[in-house]
This record gives sequence, C-alpha cells and structure tokens, in this order.
Amino acid sequence: MAGTKRIEYRSRTPYWCRRLEGRRYNFIKFRNGYATKAQEMLVEFLGLRSYAKGRNGYYDIWLGKILKIKRWRD
Repeated sequence: MAGTKRIEYRSRTPYWCRRLEGRRYNFIKFRNGYATKAQEMLVEFLGLRSYAKGRNGYYDIWLGKILKIKRWRD
C-alpha cells in the first residue's frame, strides 16, 4: 500500500491527553501548517491506543479511509 499511513503517533503529553482520552471521534482533520490556505485532509478515525511508558508514553491513532482532501497538489 504505497502512499498510505494507517497509524498516526502522538506523544502522551497533557496536551494530547485532553484531546484524545475520554472522547469519541468519527474523523480527524490534518492540516499542513497554520496558513489560511494550508493543505487539509479529512480521515476516518478507527480507534486509539495508549502506551504508558513513563515520560516516553505515546498514542497510536488508527486511521481509515481518506474522506476529503483540500488544496493538495500532486
């Protein structure tokens, strides 16, 4: 499956704990930067797994189908 990514990783910090734990999502929007015309991608959310290894804990965010792409160039 060239060009696909099935898992997104995030550090287990207080910032991501507040946004991921105890919440339900159907999809996730990824942006490439903060510009008004930044590239965006809407992806199906399949689940979350938390790995607590002290200060090196992290989250696996399981991704599904790409639902929508905006301002993306090939």
